[in-house]
Amino acid sequence: MSRRKETFLAAIILAFGIVSFILLALRRENVRTREPLSEVVVEVVKVKNEEHPLSYRFRGEVISKKKVSIFPKISGEVVRVYDAFVEGSKVAANEPLLKIEDADYLLRVKEAEAALEIAKVRFERAKLYKENKELEWKVVGKEPPNPAAVGDLEFREAQANMHLARARIETARLALSRTVLRAPFDSIISKIFVSKGDIVGPQRAVAVVYDPTSLYVKSSVPYKVYSLIKDGETKATFYLNDDKWECSYYSFEAELEPAAKRVIIYLKITPSENTPLLGSFGDLELSVGKVFGVAINDSILKSGKVYVVQNSTLKEVTVEILARVENRVIVSGLSDGSYLVVSPFPLHAIGRKVKWVEKKKD
Repeated sequence: MSRRKETFLAAIILAFGIVSFILLALRRENVRTREPLSEVVVEVVKVKNEEHPLSYRFRGEVISKKKVSIFPKISGEVVRVYDAFVEGSKVAANEPLLKIEDADYLLRVKEAEAALEIAKVRFERAKLYKENKELEWKVVGKEPPNPAAVGDLEFREAQANMHLARARIETARLALSRTVLRAPFDSIISKIFVSKGDIVGPQRAVAVVYDPTSLYVKSSVPYKVYSLIKDGETKATFYLNDDKWECSYYSFEAELEPAAKRVIIYLKITPSENTPLLGSFGDLELSVGKVFGVAINDSILKSGKVYVVQNSTLKEVTVEILARVENRVIVSGLSDGSYLVVSPFPLHAIGRKVKWVEKKKD
């Protein structure tokens, strides 16, 4: 019985010791959190409300509203490629690009020319025959009973054959001229599909060209941004590597995407000596106006709240987001001259005195 009492007593003492240890630990933690916060130092910047250019950036693709594929109108082997026939090369209207073997087409021209000479001889013969027959009927003082009596049918047939021969010459010469493929207008060669020695024909495109003065940037933007864009007024710039181009926007060239709540827009690139290549992707910057407020880094905004130091006390302030531009946020609700906290701090410092230093401007 005494052993049980001793065991029970020992358990009570052990439990008391554990509880005492926990209470002591809690007390130390409480004492620690109540220590003065004079060691908490935050960085701040002085608040100033001002106008900020409101701009957005989206990915954009260079397209052309005037792009054509070049198809030969005859068949044959490519025997010459001109120096201008290079991807990315600027070519003038009617400038030669490549040449198809023309021996057969030259022969057809010569054959057609010979056929015309034969047709001319037959026509002259038929004409002379008709004139003689008409004279014979006139001498006897009678009218011919029908056109055939004076060779009129043979004359008209010879005349038609001569016209046909001339048409065949034109057809042969046209085919010969088509052995040289030329640029349809002032353009840039976008793609080339053939090289010297290839067999080409009407079913196979040899190249794609586009008009550098009809280049557009195609981009997709949210409805909210689209509502801020104004015809002919919104400043738009397209950036590609180290180059940039000014663009202009007109709403009639937009396409709605209701499911995605976005709008596809087309902005015409202002022509210049240096033009972006068709199909290139870059950044489209849209400047849609100005907004009045304070620009802060997105990282210091916590659930619509920021923190300021007033009278050396760290305080929480609710702000309204006016616009988001990349990693910057334009907000309202901050007073000029107040100090905005821009560095991390422990949460228990909120509502208490802190030390602060003004951040130096970069």
